[in-house]
Amino acid sequence: MFGVSVAASQVFLDRLSAAAKDAPDQVGSSHWYIQKAKSAMDDTQTVTVSVLAEAADGSVRAPRLVVRCRERKLSIYIDTRSVLSPESDDIEDKRRRVKYRFDQERPVASRLQPSVDEDAFFFDHPEQFVESVSHAGVLLVEYRSLLSGPQTVKFPVSGFGGAAADLTRCLAH
Repeated sequence: MFGVSVAASQVFLDRLSAAAKDAPDQVGSSHWYIQKAKSAMDDTQTVTVSVLAEAADGSVRAPRLVVRCRERKLSIYIDTRSVLSPESDDIEDKRRRVKYRFDQERPVASRLQPSVDEDAFFFDHPEQFVESVSHAGVLLVEYRSLLSGPQTVKFPVSGFGGAAADLTRCLAH
């Protein structure tokens, strides 16, 4: 998958560490899933933290929000589990229109890079986005699916602080 990844700054690692200390036991009681893997080639760790959207339409294949540390780089994306609708205004620009909103904050309109298979999109500034996730209770995301048209999905993002410790370790080592 293509995505925007960044090496974590020390300031970000400190903030993520603080979030982990504030909520060390929340993962067990939250909706977040944590997967850990180790590269056989170079022993680097990959930590993937994800949460499923609340199924508004009873769909079995609910979209999921994914925060991933791989090779000490952070990426955050939404796997829509359906093909994203192409934009009709510019054939050269592959980015997709997306709106998102944390809790009661103002909605943010953005154009985000899709994955190669066009069923996910990556957020441009993962550190900033992860910080917002760590302080929010709900994330609403609106995008356009090729088969289903406009979709608005709700992610229960509270409890992310409990996963922050694993991400911090992955980004720091």
